[in-house]
Amino acid sequence: ATMEAQYRASGLPVILLRGGDFLDETAPGSFLNMVTLKGLAKGKLTIAGTPDVQRAYAYLPDMARVAVALAERRAELPRFADIPYAGLSISMADLKAEIERQSGRKLRYTQMPWGVMRLLSPVWELARELREMRYLYDLPHSLDPAPLARLLPDHRDTGLQQVVAAHLAARNAVKAE
Repeated sequence: ATMEAQYRASGLPVILLRGGDFLDETAPGSFLNMVTLKGLAKGKLTIAGTPDVQRAYAYLPDMARVAVALAERRAELPRFADIPYAGLSISMADLKAEIERQSGRKLRYTQMPWGVMRLLSPVWELARELREMRYLYDLPHSLDPAPLARLLPDHRDTGLQQVVAAHLAARNAVKAE
């Protein structure tokens, strides 16, 4: 919030592109890769909250294309452009169903070890930050697609089916035909 206020007050041209949790099959540090899909080979999907809660996700290749397109149109934007990138709005139940459909395997949910995160939070910054954001895993949320649609009406996001296919291929977890 402090950085954003400083950017806003600076008078410099700024494009603030907001997105949900990052998705990218090539990003080992993403929450999806580090936590959610970590037990996929064992038939487990680790979730941090309620499975049916819709949440905002940003597939990074799509968000990067949006960032480039906005930068190319910089002259048409306000000096401080705060633009939400809606990306995908899905639940863990949606993700599980699509993975099961594509992989041909049944999955079970396991819960994120929040008790362990609480114990580690005094000495591990990531555990502390995850605990601060825990409420977001049980609170439905999304980003408004309208502002971006007005600016980039031809932009199309990659669908959940393709995003899951890319993640499964990266993990060699594709259904044998």
